[in-house]
Amino acid sequence: MELVELTNPEQASNVELRERAKHIGANGYTKNFLVFEEGREVAFVSLDFWPKGYPLILHDLLVSTDVRRNLVGTRVLNAVEVITKQNNYPAVSLQPKSFNSSLPNKRLISWYKRCGYTQVSNNGRITLSKSLVPNLEGGVST
Repeated sequence: MELVELTNPEQASNVELRERAKHIGANGYTKNFLVFEEGREVAFVSLDFWPKGYPLILHDLLVSTDVRRNLVGTRVLNAVEVITKQNNYPAVSLQPKSFNSSLPNKRLISWYKRCGYTQVSNNGRITLSKSLVPNLEGGVST
């Protein structure tokens, strides 16, 4: 799995991923990526790299419709967690919101929880987080 920074939505050849990329704004902290698996565009990811001490924010993750239900989303999420560790962030945080009527928000939240994310707040919008800081026993705190 390879994440390639996307500087222009037109770089995406997959129409669905290109359209999502067009709707994600960029600021000094946001980086957008096309995700490739075996040379094929499979997903779009937007990450907010806030200053150190904050978690890495998973702003958006969209898996192309034609490869869904094949654990692609799980592999993309694992790649995001690797980037988080490589950039010395203590955790990944996100506010899940499904843009797909066939995937209700409740199912999306359940999927993130199965991937090790826990709810840390609900101030009008649910925030989930996963700590990636090693604990004293040598595992990872969650």
